[in-house]
Amino acid sequence: MKLPDGQWASNGAAYDAFLARMKPMGANGFHAVLWHQGESDANQKDATRTLTGKLYREHLEKIIRDSSHAIGWDAPWFVAAALKVVLRFSAHQLRWLIRYQMS
Repeated sequence: MKLPDGQWASNGAAYDAFLARMKPMGANGFHAVLWHQGESDANQKDATRTLTGKLYREHLEKIIRDSSHAIGWDAPWFVAAALKVVLRFSAHQLRWLIRYQMS
């Protein structure tokens, strides 16, 4: 949600819905979590809106840890590195994007 000062913040609704779907299934209820995220927060003109690869990884690791703790078991995670906007990038930008996704 957008805050009065223009910043964005999560109200936790998506995360809570995610946990609500996982927890009742139990350890053998599904095979894995497939995480797919676009590049809308990468390489922004406004540097304050750009999430570094290091920070993205830290946030994702926290989601994985916290969700495993909340559901009471370690769900396997697969992280997709999809490039849906390849045609809009130069070769140099594409190499940077791949490194960013793999960091």
